[in-house]
Amino acid sequence: MAYTQDQLDRLEAAIARGVRTVSYNGESVTYESLKDMRALRNEMRAELGATVSMRALFPTVRREV
Repeated sequence: MAYTQDQLDRLEAAIARGVRTVSYNGESVTYESLKDMRALRNEMRAELGATVSMRALFPTVRREV
């Protein structure tokens, strides 16, 4: 299926709000679970070529002895 950036944005907004119902082009879709929504989000990201880095950056401190 061809996804659009708008669909991905709406799904991500719903996930962030904790809402399971998303409206696309005048139609509403209610997902069974957050797990289903995340799986679809990952599929959409892959198709659209979107990547999200999950890498955490931590500051480092050097001690001179």
